[in-house]
Amino acid sequence: MALRRGWAFLLLLLVAAGCGRRYPSPFTAQDMAGIGTGDALVHYLRQPGATAAVCDRKSDGPRFRGSSADDLGDLTGGLLDGDVRPDLWQRCTMILLESSTPDEASSLLDAMAHAYRKLLGRSAIETDANERAKLEALHGAFVLRRRGTAPHPGAVDDDVAKLRDVLTKGRLGPVASKYGHEVLTTIDLERGLWNGSPLTVATLDALEKDKDETLLRRIALRVPDENLEREARRRIVHLHIAASPSPDVRLHAAEVEAAVMATGRNAIDPAKHAPTAAWLDEQRVHVRGVLVRQDVLKQTATLLAYEGEKPGSSVIPSLDLRGALYARAEGLKDAVTLCAPPATLDVAPCLLPAEVKPKVPIVYVDAEGLLHFVERVTSKDAMRLVYDTPNLPLPFDVAGRPLLTIEWPIVFEQPDALVFQGPGSGRGPDLRVVIERRYSPRIFFEVAAPQGKLVGVVEARDAASFEIASRGGTGTPGTRGMDGSNGSPGSAGSPGSCPGSPGGQGGSGTAGGNGTNGGPGGPGGPGGNVAVSVACATGECGSVVGLAQKLVRSEGGAGGAGGEGGRGGTGGAGGPGGSGASCTDSQGHYTSVSGGASGSQGSNGSSGARGSDGPRGAAGRVEIRGG
Repeated sequence: MALRRGWAFLLLLLVAAGCGRRYPSPFTAQDMAGIGTGDALVHYLRQPGATAAVCDRKSDGPRFRGSSADDLGDLTGGLLDGDVRPDLWQRCTMILLESSTPDEASSLLDAMAHAYRKLLGRSAIETDANERAKLEALHGAFVLRRRGTAPHPGAVDDDVAKLRDVLTKGRLGPVASKYGHEVLTTIDLERGLWNGSPLTVATLDALEKDKDETLLRRIALRVPDENLEREARRRIVHLHIAASPSPDVRLHAAEVEAAVMATGRNAIDPAKHAPTAAWLDEQRVHVRGVLVRQDVLKQTATLLAYEGEKPGSSVIPSLDLRGALYARAEGLKDAVTLCAPPATLDVAPCLLPAEVKPKVPIVYVDAEGLLHFVERVTSKDAMRLVYDTPNLPLPFDVAGRPLLTIEWPIVFEQPDALVFQGPGSGRGPDLRVVIERRYSPRIFFEVAAPQGKLVGVVEARDAASFEIASRGGTGTPGTRGMDGSNGSPGSAGSPGSCPGSPGGQGGSGTAGGNGTNGGPGGPGGPGGNVAVSVACATGECGSVVGLAQKLVRSEGGAGGAGGEGGRGGTGGAGGPGGSGASCTDSQGHYTSVSGGASGSQGSNGSSGARGSDGPRGAAGRVEIRGG
């Protein structure tokens, strides 16, 4: 089994590296991580439901690991010339910058700076909304990147110099000029300059008075002086407190400021403000369906999105719980949602994402408050999800209390038929099968087979076209008949002679020999015995017994094919006629004598008859108990 998985992965690599860079569809995060190239990441991000969580190099789940110049060039190319959504691309690159080593982050920023100059040089930036969205995504990722990240020294000097030159000469349109000046301003801020002069606390006070949060945030991200960075953040917090509609914030402004300055969040303490209720705002989220694609022989299941025209053609999108999941907490007037990322400096009381813990292993909540589905689970875990329910319940503990359950529709894709066949002409394996119906129309099955214990699920609508069977081995094929011998060629005619004897006729070829008949095929092997146990949670199993009689079978193996008859021999070729001759008499006159006719070809031998097919093996015994 391990060797088979190894070959499958090697094939995936070869296909991805081949002409046209083809990838399977849907292309899961695990597929992307296994290939590991920037091109594979771009292909993954193009899909509906793709999540930027794969860009987190510190994630425990599937993640992008590429860092070569080609990988990063492919990633920026996915924005410039591809069809990756600009907002998703920006989120991915910012997560990459946050989670990469300093050298990896610098390499990505080098690639982004080169791409930035290319985008500014496109005239379509001025009129095309799609091109402008690309520029905004690249601009946002570049100027809002985390502190401590920068391009390699000297790597983008040429780009910066050329940008200053074209701006000075007025060669860019108004949109490109606006973004270009902002980039140069960002570069000046990284040197501690504002409008050509050193940045001071007085500058920050003036910006707070003007409520210019955008510029204060850029200063906090880029200024090299840690004191100025801290004071810029403090003034952003002041603006947020002043604008907050929450009485809990305004009444405790000093405490809120201290908490947000220390952690970036105003997270509630569940020991003081215990959550008492939680719910999902269905106006803010779209509850999707889940399709389970089963590989029963490998005992794995892949979880995919069940929506659109082709269910199962895309991965399940992540669900942003912030602004969608709310909780009531003791001592607080307003409901709280999950905390925003620390860089937001949100002052609203909030619940840390770590306080929301799923109680089933197929989903997890990350540090940003995004709910992700695990893409692959074992067949047993997939079966347990719906053992007692028709839908997929996702229960959560909120601050240690069971306060929330989300229920999604779930559909199991019909698995391939399970047919266990014996060796050539041999007996099929004996099987033990359990068929169980619980509180939903699904059928649960368990098969004790030579490969081990296999479990799976079949929707009631698919049961009629699914089967579990023990089948005897196919009979051995009959032997092929012997070919007939070829006929011998006829003798050559005697040559002509002067003065008047023509060439003699060639002799006839002899007939080819007949081929012999093919041998009969061997009998198919008998089917194995199958013991079936039927169980029902409702106690009434009559319909399930009838279903088991259709689902579970023992079949004799097909008889071996009869052998082909031997081919008849080819008749011998006729002998060539004797050659003619040229004659000259005593007086010098020229005459000739004709050559002889060729002999006739011998007749071909007849081919032997095809042997008879072997008989099908006998079915084994199927015994159904229970009900």
